[in-house]
Amino acid sequence: MSEKMEAVATSEAPAALGAYSQAVKANGMVFLSGQLGIDPVTGELAGETAGEQAAQALKNIKHILDAAGTGIEHVCRATIYMKNVEDFHEIDDVYAQTFIGSVKPARVAFGGNNIPKGALVEIDAIAVLCFQCADCKSPENPFSGSYAVSYAACEPVFVYAISGLP
Repeated sequence: MSEKMEAVATSEAPAALGAYSQAVKANGMVFLSGQLGIDPVTGELAGETAGEQAAQALKNIKHILDAAGTGIEHVCRATIYMKNVEDFHEIDDVYAQTFIGSVKPARVAFGGNNIPKGALVEIDAIAVLCFQCADCKSPENPFSGSYAVSYAACEPVFVYAISGLP
């Protein structure tokens, strides 16, 4: 298995606020740093409510996953950090509108957090890189449109271990 790690960055999501990457690809997975509900154009929080901020945080996650060559449908684990646990239902409603597949990501959510920039919510995620299904049509996908077109569901594949891909 390759020990290679690769930073993922996109201008479609806010730049990191500290010494970290927006995400890191490693061994068939994408590990995303926590995303606040910051609008990448203005650099400000996208709204005053936890729901508005959660919606923007999830958009940021989607853009980072797109830049990594996977998608929001491949998230297998998420963590939601809330300033106020009372905001859980509002955040969960937005979250449920984002993850609409039959298999929802495993998740942890907890409140009582002091979040940077006075944010009400922060969300991180882990996703699999998918190289086997017809839905994964990233230009960087070496199998795009030609490999395992009949697969109904995506599976993580550590192809570089057997094919020598970087």
